[in-house]
Amino acid sequence: QEIKIYNSPAEYEKITKKKITRYNEAPMLAELVKQGKLPPVTERLPKNPIVVEPLEEIGQYGGTWYMAVTGKHYALNSMIDGRIGDMGFVKFNETGSKLLPNWADRWEISKDAKVYTLHIREGLRWSDGHPFTTEDIMFWIEDVYGNKELTPTYPSWLTMGGERVKVEVVDKYTIKFHLPQKNALFIYALHGNFFRFAPKHYMKQFHPKYTPMEEIQKKVKEAGVDNWWTLFGNKAYVENPECPGLRAFRIVSVSPSRVVAERNPYFWKVDTEGNQLPYIDRVVIDIVSNEEVVQMKAMNGELSMQTFHLPLTSYPILKENESKGGYRVLLWPSATAEAVLYPNHNYKEDPVIGALLRNPTFKKALSMAIDREAINKVVTLGLAVATQLSPPKGDALYNENITNAYSQYDPKKASELLDSIGLGKKDKDGFRLRPDGKQLTLTIIGRLDWPIHKDVCEMVKKYWEDIGIKTNIDLLSFELSGQRISAGLHQIGIWKTDDPLTFPIYLKPYAGILWPFGMSGWMAHLWDMWVATGGKQGERPPKEYLEVKSYVERAVSAPNEKERVALGRKIWENFVKNLWSIGILQQRPVPVVVKNNFRNVPTQILEGWGFRTPSNSEISQFFIKGGK
Repeated sequence: QEIKIYNSPAEYEKITKKKITRYNEAPMLAELVKQGKLPPVTERLPKNPIVVEPLEEIGQYGGTWYMAVTGKHYALNSMIDGRIGDMGFVKFNETGSKLLPNWADRWEISKDAKVYTLHIREGLRWSDGHPFTTEDIMFWIEDVYGNKELTPTYPSWLTMGGERVKVEVVDKYTIKFHLPQKNALFIYALHGNFFRFAPKHYMKQFHPKYTPMEEIQKKVKEAGVDNWWTLFGNKAYVENPECPGLRAFRIVSVSPSRVVAERNPYFWKVDTEGNQLPYIDRVVIDIVSNEEVVQMKAMNGELSMQTFHLPLTSYPILKENESKGGYRVLLWPSATAEAVLYPNHNYKEDPVIGALLRNPTFKKALSMAIDREAINKVVTLGLAVATQLSPPKGDALYNENITNAYSQYDPKKASELLDSIGLGKKDKDGFRLRPDGKQLTLTIIGRLDWPIHKDVCEMVKKYWEDIGIKTNIDLLSFELSGQRISAGLHQIGIWKTDDPLTFPIYLKPYAGILWPFGMSGWMAHLWDMWVATGGKQGERPPKEYLEVKSYVERAVSAPNEKERVALGRKIWENFVKNLWSIGILQQRPVPVVVKNNFRNVPTQILEGWGFRTPSNSEISQFFIKGGK
């Protein structure tokens, strides 16, 4: 279902021959205008607001969007700041096939792909009414990214070949990015990378360049934190209701059990009748203990639209209760991998295990010992794609050789591979012995708040123990697992892919060289650090990794799609040879529960964090019929 979006009222008129003659606003905002607490809607919108054509019908104002998540970080980072934030200079369309204007109403790329000129939508305002200009961007680049106490490591997406991207202000609404190297895909880096972007006029009170340190130290003491940079980070974070934002909904309150947000009165989009969006008054996100509670709330009709924490195994029971709960269940196709095992190639705690994790033959044996089809039936009703991590069908780089690479269940062949690298001896319990005579034991770490991975791990444990590898599972909180992985203390981690598997979206050298194959930092944090710091930190990578580096960097600088595709094929050939990660399931359809009176929701869009779904379906045009 195509969601039609026009970059300005003038573009809407030119294409449809219809004219927007006036702007309207929500009753709750009209009342504030009446009280003198807000300027009229015409003064709150930019000169050229985006025009959204509602999917089914012009919506009604009012109502609350209820949803539930299993942790505060999901409510704040994943939802308010991400999936329903509508943040960024650009955004993806509903199919993930192209980038659309958002904060920027247009951009130009130089012929040599080294200069990107962005034009900010003139008159765009923060949620407190203060103008958003290039001054805000430069504050973030110079005073936040450029301050070592705030940002110890300069952002990798603004660094190429050890040299920083130069940012030039042309005027209040025009900014240029001068790249040290050609990069035909840099516009993708502008999607989602200003993640905790906050306004200069508010944040400068916490920055010593603009405010005397004695004043800041008083605020540090009042906040009960250790230093000014921690205070700054806390104040810039979405959890702070006082910090103005550009999101569709602004935070009103945060508690351990609930996050509440209200519409941004300065949001820059309107519908085809000139009604300022969003239609919905507020969002309430309940923080609950586990997925089962989310499922029960959905079945009881308590959630307006829920896109998160509904496993495919819940799909049948959700469908059964549609009439009773007054909702409909949609299945949105996914463009990402759902379960991927990430060997830590830089594991140092045990040199024997570290050497095995770097051995392609060992990883290929681990992969062939897994019955992906059985896992698919158990955890995703057989509806996901049981495959090696690979480009999906229809993609420019789809290749059956990648899909089938060591993904056929063959425990006999897996055992033979292990025997071939000196792991043929076993102890009295049938487990293989390492070269040093100790029992060969692997540990997979996963996350407690992603239950599907617990089930996958239990099955992987059985398959690996069937070929003689003792396997432990260590399920941790989101925060603790993140700390363990950042420190490189894990042997193998299980997670998803953040980016869609569609070419060329995942070509992001700044995110780590192995990013096309999943979460690069989980696989090679020391090698990535070596690249990011020009060899000053980390560890020099082997030639196999440097080969990927060469292909990725050449692909992003390639002048045309044909060359990018050719280099993309080489990237995946390297993957098949070295098996940097081990894919199990991908393209899992995502159950979405939508109340019957919650309208303008597409029956099918391409789902993925990389697209910030459901933001790519234009969440501002969702509405509640009856206004409640």
